Amino acid sequence: MAKEIKDDNSGIERYRRAFKTLQGTYLAQIIAILTGLITTPLLIHYLGNERYGLMVSGTSLFFFYGYLDLGCGIGIQNGISYAYGKKDHASATVYASSGFAFYAVLAATLLLLSWLMLPHLPLQHILKIKGGIATAELLPTVLVFSMTVSLGLIAAYVQRLCDSLQQGYLTRFASVFSRIASFLFIIAGIHFKVSLPVLVTFSLMPTIASLFAYGILLKKYPWMKFQPKAISFKTIKSVISTGIHGLGAMIAYSVMLSTIPLIISNRIGAAFVIGFSVANQLVMLITNAINTISTPFWPAITEAMAKDDKLWVRQATKRFFSISIVTVILGSLAFFVFGRSIINMWTHNNAAIPSWSLLLSLSIWMILLVINANLCTVLNALTRFKGQAICGSIIAIVTIFVAYLIGPAYGVAGISWVYTGGFCIRCLCLAAELHLERRKGLFA
Repeated sequence: MAKEIKDDNSGIERYRRAFKTLQGTYLAQIIAILTGLITTPLLIHYLGNERYGLMVSGTSLFFFYGYLDLGCGIGIQNGISYAYGKKDHASATVYASSGFAFYAVLAATLLLLSWLMLPHLPLQHILKIKGGIATAELLPTVLVFSMTVSLGLIAAYVQRLCDSLQQGYLTRFASVFSRIASFLFIIAGIHFKVSLPVLVTFSLMPTIASLFAYGILLKKYPWMKFQPKAISFKTIKSVISTGIHGLGAMIAYSVMLSTIPLIISNRIGAAFVIGFSVANQLVMLITNAINTISTPFWPAITEAMAKDDKLWVRQATKRFFSISIVTVILGSLAFFVFGRSIINMWTHNNAAIPSWSLLLSLSIWMILLVINANLCTVLNALTRFKGQAICGSIIAIVTIFVAYLIGPAYGVAGISWVYTGGFCIRCLCLAAELHLERRKGLFA
C-alpha cells in the first residue's frame, strides 16, 4: 500500500513538472513573438536592408554547428533520466560530467577554428555584401555570430540537463528573462546607435541566462555538478552511439519538413512557392503550439520506465495523445474553413491564397504532424531512435523523389499531397514500432 501511494505521488509530481515546463515554453514563445514584432521593423529601419540581411543571414553560416554534437545531448538526457529513475546518482554524475566535458571541448574547438578560418573566407562574395558600412562590419559580425553559436552549445547542454530531471521550466523561464533583456538591450543599442557586431552580441543573452538555470539546478541536485574524476570516455562513446541514431531521426524529419519549397521552386518556379509557404506558416504555428504539450513527457516517461511504473506511462500517454489529437482536429477544421480568408486578409496577395486541394492537404498534414510528434515522444523516451532514423530516411528519399517526378504535372497541390502521403506512411511506421513495444509489455 505504501509503495502504491509513493508511486502515485511520483506520478502527480511528473504531471506537475510537465505542466510547469509547458507554462514556461508557451510564455517564452509569446514573448519571442511579441518582441520580434516590435524589434524587426525597428532593426530594419535602423540598419537598412543590407545590414539587416547580414544580421539575419549570418546565423545561417553556422546552422550545421547544432548537428556537430552527434546527438550527444539526446543520449545524455535519456541516460540521466533513467539513472534518476533508478536513484543511481553516481551514474547520473558520470553522464553529466562526461557531457559537460564533451560540450566544453566541442564549443572551444569550434570557436577556435571559426576565428582562425573565417578571416580567410570570401565572406563578401558568399553573402553578396556591397555597401561600405556592411562591408566594414562583415567580418566582426560573423566572428561574433560564430562565438554566440559555439557558446550556444553550452546552453543546449544545460537545457538537456534540466529536461532530463523534468526541470525544463528552469531554462524556459530563463529564456523568458533573456528575451526581455535582449529586447531592452536592442532598444538601447538602437538609441545609442551601436554597431551591428555589438547588436549581435545581445544574442548571447540566452546562453548567459542558461547559466543561471544551471546554478539553480545544481542547488537542487548537487550530484549533477561537474566532477573531472567522473568523466568517462566509455560513457561519451555510449551517448554518441545513441545520439547518432537520434540525430539521424531528427535529420530525416527535418528533411521531410523543409524540402517542399525547394521542390516547388525547382520543378514549377519560385513564384509558386508563396502559395504553399504562407499557408504552411499557419500550419507550423498551430502544430508547434500543440506539439509543445507532449514534449515535457519525454524525460518523464524515461524516468517512469526506470521505476517500472508502466501504469503511469500508459495513462500519461493516453492523456497527452487525447488532448493533442482533439486540439489539432479542431485546429485543422478551423484552418480548412477559415484559412483562405485569413491568408487573404494577412497578405492581400492572391498568389498566396492556396487552392482548396492544397488547403485540404495541409489540413491533413497538420494532424499527421501532431500524431508524429506524439509517437516520437514515446519512442524517444524509450531510446528507440534507430527505426525512426532508418524508416524516416527511406520515406524522406522516396517522398522527395516522387514529388520531384510529379511536380510539373500536378502542381503545388500535387507535391503537397505527396508529402502528406509520406507523413502518413511515416506515422504508420512509428505506430507499428510502438505497437511492437507494447507487445513486449510496455503497457502491461
